[in-house]
Amino acid sequence: DPETDVRLPWYRGVPRYAWIVLLIAALGWLFDTMDQNLFNQVRARSLTEILAPSYVRAGQEALNAAVHSWAGTLTSIFLIGWATGGFIFGIIGDRLGRTRTMVLTIFIYAIFTGLNGLAHTPWEYALCRFLTALGVGGEFAAGTALVAEVWPARSRPMALGTLQASSAVGNIIAAMIALALANAGWRWAYAVGALPALLVLWIRSNVKEPARWQKARDHAVATGNTG
Repeated sequence: DPETDVRLPWYRGVPRYAWIVLLIAALGWLFDTMDQNLFNQVRARSLTEILAPSYVRAGQEALNAAVHSWAGTLTSIFLIGWATGGFIFGIIGDRLGRTRTMVLTIFIYAIFTGLNGLAHTPWEYALCRFLTALGVGGEFAAGTALVAEVWPARSRPMALGTLQASSAVGNIIAAMIALALANAGWRWAYAVGALPALLVLWIRSNVKEPARWQKARDHAVATGNTG
């Protein structure tokens, strides 16, 4: 049985559909980390531009201090949103389904990454970062659950490791985007960050809810334990 035969290499006997799920989940996480790291690439430029009108009289030193302070604040807000998203969408994923939840969270982080580029005040920026983070945290929860429920038990650790490794590629792509668009302005970098929303079209047409989730959901409905 390829599901339990530990004598097989981890990549042998894996259904084609499981590879499709891993690829889609990896792309979701890759773009997830790309979007979150775009802020690290453009935060100094973006915050300087946003805050500069309020510090014309205060001077460059005060502006630099404000940029540093807001950079830390926005990072903290993002981390809070990330944890919140993981918790909320972890619950939603059990009820709504892994695939639907991943579609929703990718759409959230992609759209609000794009809206980061339209921020003109630090509070608008903070709101967009928080909402982006909700999708980022939720997507990882949904993606890992989806892969874990589709892949054979013997191959699951390597599949999840591969999924996590895709984050490094996302960080590299974020740096390349910021470098390529250095002369175009930081707002365009965030506009590119909205493109992963197109991934939801592929997910909707190629990924179904895992059989394990369906079975658990059917049992919950039959016993009246649907929360």
